[in-house]
Amino acid sequence: MQDNLRQKAAQAEELLASKGRDLRFAAVDFETFYRGDKSAARTGKTPCSVDESGNWAYCRHPEWHAYLVSIFSPAYGIEYVGTVEEAPWERIAGFTWLSHNRNFDRHVYERLHELGKVPAPAWGLWHDTADLAVYSHLPRSLKSAADAAFKVKLDKDTRTLMDGRTWEELAPAQQERMRKYALEDSIVCWLLWANYEADWPAHEREASDRKSTRLN
Repeated sequence: MQDNLRQKAAQAEELLASKGRDLRFAAVDFETFYRGDKSAARTGKTPCSVDESGNWAYCRHPEWHAYLVSIFSPAYGIEYVGTVEEAPWERIAGFTWLSHNRNFDRHVYERLHELGKVPAPAWGLWHDTADLAVYSHLPRSLKSAADAAFKVKLDKDTRTLMDGRTWEELAPAQQERMRKYALEDSIVCWLLWANYEADWPAHEREASDRKSTRLN
């Protein structure tokens, strides 16, 4: 499926370039440890999740950590999936950053900066493709939007399997599955922007930015 997504991205990039559009945008998607109610009950540990605590408190839970980030910006040759410390942040400084549910990813980045794991924030703008999807009459969830817009079936079972598990506990094949999952999410996020951003009015994206900027 990744080759299909890359082909779609190449086609979208070519069309945007032919129209003289700015291609300095990158999809950014973090993968973080979480422990849901079932895992918490089984281990006797406290839940560690956004649903339980909200974004701010979740990112400060003792077990919380970000073990993976994927970044996709094909016009600049960026297709990265790996640790947050080794990510090519300097290469997307000043770009428009994109995330599906931006508020979560921004919380993660801000917390990682507090911990000294990533550089000072350097995005130009950071937009929420979930809000873009809704405006474009697509489902809000990335999985459903990918299916509706691009006929792509994203594997979300991979994320479910991570409940209460750390990166180090995964077998090599499971780690590779997780990398594939993370990268596909970023590519679809990028594709949503590339295909639908031009029809998103300024007042709608400004409203989205104001909402997403309110950290909780």
